[in-house]
Amino acid sequence: WEALPPNTIFVDVGSAQGSVALHVLRHVYAKNPTFKTFCQDLEGPIQSARLFWQDGLPEALADGRVELQ
Repeated sequence: WEALPPNTIFVDVGSAQGSVALHVLRHVYAKNPTFKTFCQDLEGPIQSARLFWQDGLPEALADGRVELQ
């Protein structure tokens, strides 16, 4: 993952809370500072995802490297 080019976007469709995306982003967070992820699902799972990301990688929410859609 860290070998991907700058500004790579990872889209997790049907992500539920985004556990796969969180794992990937956590792995590359410091190594690829422009890597960004989008978690897409229905409104209910996305509401749960906000808490999941706040607990798991809050800096990604703060700096916009994860977008919950």
